[in-house]
Amino acid sequence: MVQAKLVKGAALWETVTILIDGKNVGDEDSLALGKWDGSPCLGSRYDRRDGQKTEIGFPYSFSHASWFVLPNWMHTAVLSAALSSGQINPQQFQEAVKFLEESLNDHYAGGAKP
Repeated sequence: MVQAKLVKGAALWETVTILIDGKNVGDEDSLALGKWDGSPCLGSRYDRRDGQKTEIGFPYSFSHASWFVLPNWMHTAVLSAALSSGQINPQQFQEAVKFLEESLNDHYAGGAKP
């Protein structure tokens, strides 16, 4: 498995903070705060492929590990699940929500309901 901090992703992706590094916690998933084309977002990746642990996990592009950018409407649910399962602590949760606030506000301004 690739350590989450080593995942570069696409040219439009910038990693800000690794919240969960699946390699370090012995899990199969990683979660990161990042920016996609300058906008705050939440990225995820799965450290298995076809049911087997792999060196690059999924997603990947041209044999390089990358991040999947989660839709804005999923941010609160994913962060809440990570908090309730003990994958992140309350301080990480609060900092993540604050970081993502801009994209969440944009989402709800578009007519979505919390």
